[in-house]
Amino acid sequence: MTERGEAGEREFDFIVAGGGMAGVCAALAAARHGLRVALVEQSARLGGDSNSLRRRPIVGSDVWGTRPHGRETGLLEELRLTYFAEHPEPRWEAWDEFLESALRRQPTLSLFLNTTLRRADRAGDGSLAAVTG
Repeated sequence: MTERGEAGEREFDFIVAGGGMAGVCAALAAARHGLRVALVEQSARLGGDSNSLRRRPIVGSDVWGTRPHGRETGLLEELRLTYFAEHPEPRWEAWDEFLESALRRQPTLSLFLNTTLRRADRAGDGSLAAVTG
């Protein structure tokens, strides 16, 4: 994908459409592996259902407390544990800020919030050539 704007064009190796928790984890993993990543989210907040507007906690493996020892793993658990270590009295708005900050700390990751993907173009070999938002 190439970004055209005031700063010229930028190319990305990996594009994530959607900033829910799956998109956040995918973008973070790709950036940590050195890829140039664009995460495109249509709203102003990351986290999908777990953001401050929707306020649905990440329950995953514990299935709303019915599996007391059920835990997430990988990046999702890393994010949750880091957040709770930094915020002993959690607030939904702080979760929004934490997620955005965690991604902005990645030097190869670019966030495009309030952006709707409108078009994707293929190259001759069938690979993704450009995305318009």
